[in-house]
Amino acid sequence: IAAISETFKIQLYENVCRSVFEKDKLLFSFMLCITIMQQENRLEQKDLRFLLTGGMASEDNPPNPAQDWLSHNSWGEICNLSQIQRFKDLKALFTE
Repeated sequence: IAAISETFKIQLYENVCRSVFEKDKLLFSFMLCITIMQQENRLEQKDLRFLLTGGMASEDNPPNPAQDWLSHNSWGEICNLSQIQRFKDLKALFTE
């Protein structure tokens, strides 16, 4: 069944890509990838939300430890990204 499913996904992608404009192929590929990853439970909803929106800006961030080369906005994004489980230690790497 896994082989049939994989073949179906490939055929779906190839057939749809033949019928869409070149400029829309990348967007279709992204949407198909996201859908497959969600069905396989390989992508959490909050991870996708962060990817699409960039997270919510917060003023409760600790002070920027590298102000000379890291902008305030970039530090805020790093702090936001650290709220996702896979990147929970990212902020600590900058403060060491």
